[in-house]
Amino acid sequence: MYFNRLIFCFLTAVATMIAPSILFADQFCDTEIESVSTDMVGENLDITVRVWNDDCNVDAPATWGSTFIEWRLVSDDFSFPFNNCLNHDPNHEGFYNATETYNFDAGLNQRGVYQVRARSYSNDDCTGTRGQRDSQFFNVSDPDLLTATFIAGVAFFDQNPASVDVTISCNTGLPLTQTATIDRSNSVTFVVGDFISGELDCTITGNETPGYELSHADGADDDPSSCLFQSVNQGDPFFCLLVNRLEPTTVTVGKEWVSNGGDHAIDQHAEATLSCQNIRTSEFGALTSATWNLFFDGDDTESVIVYPSYLGNSACQVQEVSTSSSAVEPDDSDCQALHPDLGVDSVSCTIINTVFYEGIPALSQYGLALMALLMLGMGWIGFRRYS
Repeated sequence: MYFNRLIFCFLTAVATMIAPSILFADQFCDTEIESVSTDMVGENLDITVRVWNDDCNVDAPATWGSTFIEWRLVSDDFSFPFNNCLNHDPNHEGFYNATETYNFDAGLNQRGVYQVRARSYSNDDCTGTRGQRDSQFFNVSDPDLLTATFIAGVAFFDQNPASVDVTISCNTGLPLTQTATIDRSNSVTFVVGDFISGELDCTITGNETPGYELSHADGADDDPSSCLFQSVNQGDPFFCLLVNRLEPTTVTVGKEWVSNGGDHAIDQHAEATLSCQNIRTSEFGALTSATWNLFFDGDDTESVIVYPSYLGNSACQVQEVSTSSSAVEPDDSDCQALHPDLGVDSVSCTIINTVFYEGIPALSQYGLALMALLMLGMGWIGFRRYS
């Protein structure tokens, strides 16, 4: 169930079609697909949907009206061409299970990995207040076929259109190895044949993209380093999603105090403003501009985490806001062009505050002696001139 939910989240990020779920404390809190039967092509499919309000933290039970069911073949585009509105008992309150049996002669007419999702509504016609949406994946196999199919797709949380190389390697069957280049708009279907059912094991892996953390989701095992399919039967379909999570860049600003000489105490508290453009403040956020106030005490550093744009146009600048004394001259020229690009773990700069001593300089004993001789000489010249 964990990987099913995970895959749904990733497909949602790729599709950019699904609005965020909204919870209402005085309504139902969740919708979950309890089970989806695995059947052959053209046969019936049983979908059980459960609606409940156990996490609402309210005394009155929720009133369930209807549930909207959608399903699609994963290898198709991100639309849901088949859907239906369930309406079993609009007056039922609290926990409720609804099981529907569908005949998919017109819809599920080919083997493959299918996605079904459900969302409950307060009205009996799939309108009104909405509960949370749930999603589940299921295989439709065809034992009459002598091959296995493996669909590989890629998801970038920031919708990067970059291409990724994906490879399937098998212990038997033909071909043993296949490689394709895919992006988030174009998946690939690997077909493996000439094997005995139950003896085929295959692994799908993708290459890493700089600036992203790569994991693999297949809805079956807990190994994020690859999609592993074991004991595959003829006619079976499978799905592997290469998930790319945007990695952050740390922007570090340092403060350094420099004195031009002399012992003098000065308040070494300072403030600066860090401004960034075309960045994300979280891996799921949209591109935006943001500003942070930085506070320093003596020689100090402040850090901010940002998520760069795949377009390569992320930029940050730092400007000193104020200092404690007019004797302090800040230099923030090192911080005017910071570029937190993809694949760069950190960028840094330093603001230098120079303290200029404004007192009368003291002379050494040799300087005093020289000053005395000069004054005596000037006095002697004045005496001769005016005497």
